Amino acid sequence: MPSPTKPSDSSGSFSLQINHMIIESIELAKKLIEENFTKRYTQKILCKLTGLNQYKFKKAFKILVGVSARQYQVQVKIERAKIILLETDDYIWEIALSLGYEHAQNFSMQFKRRVGSSPKKWRKHEKIRHASPSRIP
Repeated sequence: MPSPTKPSDSSGSFSLQINHMIIESIELAKKLIEENFTKRYTQKILCKLTGLNQYKFKKAFKILVGVSARQYQVQVKIERAKIILLETDDYIWEIALSLGYEHAQNFSMQFKRRVGSSPKKWRKHEKIRHASPSRIP
């Protein structure tokens, strides 16, 4: 049986050979994160649930998804937050709690870091932008 890793260069670093089983494992991890976005999955837990060792999981997730599993979890929460912000008038702290954040401030900081503005400012701007299309006579 071929080794799942192979030397990639003379420096001794290894690259991962992606196979069908690894792809399915990463898809499972993504599905778990997306369907349970209020939970905080550690890499160790995701490895256990997918059957991959930490090295393979970390490398494969980054290669196949483009970001780390932790970054993906935050990305999923932020995208869900955008939907909630547009569809409701819930307070920011309520949204933060509904997304699994213990503190609204942590949510607001992550949102601002990734989106470029606070959730409150983003909501206001987007609601104005989506309010009514400009009508040209």
